[in-house]
Amino acid sequence: WEEITHDDDDNFYVAGIGNNKNDKKDLKILKFANPEKTPASKIAETEDISFKYEDQKDFPPPPRKLNFDADAMISLNGSLYIFTKNRTVPFTGYSKIYKLPQKAGEQTAALVDSLFLGKGYMLDRWITGAAVSPDKKTIAILFHDHIWLLRDFTAGKFSNSKIYEVNLNHYSHKAGICFLTNEKLYIVDELELDIIGGKLYSLDLRP
Repeated sequence: WEEITHDDDDNFYVAGIGNNKNDKKDLKILKFANPEKTPASKIAETEDISFKYEDQKDFPPPPRKLNFDADAMISLNGSLYIFTKNRTVPFTGYSKIYKLPQKAGEQTAALVDSLFLGKGYMLDRWITGAAVSPDKKTIAILFHDHIWLLRDFTAGKFSNSKIYEVNLNHYSHKAGICFLTNEKLYIVDELELDIIGGKLYSLDLRP
């Protein structure tokens, strides 16, 4: 599972959207009610959101179109938004943004926007997680060594945001991010080779 988010109705979404080879046809998101509100005598039931990308025709596509892998997803204004992890060769530096309904069943992810992340080293430009602040005014986008804060955005047109970059001064396989408050974030990284990572970090956004 690559990502988890929740909506305003206290539903959770756990996303199996990793697609390193860009060849998967079984992309799926599980939707379920907040388990803390499920009676102890019952098992929380899940619903499946199975989906395909509207612009993917080949599995896998040619190297220049390898942009259907994803680790990041948010819920905003009644929809899910997926941010892709670009694997194109040559590397274009764009993350595509897809919109999905928060309804169970077979769905099609509609391409609604993209973010230009830069044309540097591919691994430095991979989006590995995303989160929305409680007041819905900030979207945090996670990379291996920095985050982007998107503000003054219009849902679905995130490329028009005011973007602020925060350098974390630390490089690891950071894989998850969430807001505790509007000004405090938690970040988690994966343990790599039993050497680096496997930790939970907090980040204070106050000036």
